[in-house]
Amino acid sequence: MATREHLPNRPGWDCWACGQDWPCRPAQDLLVEAYDVPSLAEFMGARFVEAAKDMPALEAPELATRFVAWAWYPH
Repeated sequence: MATREHLPNRPGWDCWACGQDWPCRPAQDLLVEAYDVPSLAEFMGARFVEAAKDMPALEAPELATRFVAWAWYPH
């Protein structure tokens, strides 16, 4: 069961609750419940930009997969 503690711990963008890369699966589940697909993609696009600023060593394709790609086709 996902809980509200599955939030990003910045600047490393790991999950406060489980320590996995955020958005972890429980966070994704919560986000899918909270947003329709276009709004979710917009929200995650904004997180992508923030994460790119926080983690400049990570390549854009890796960040895009992690933050945006899954949001267009939620589980």
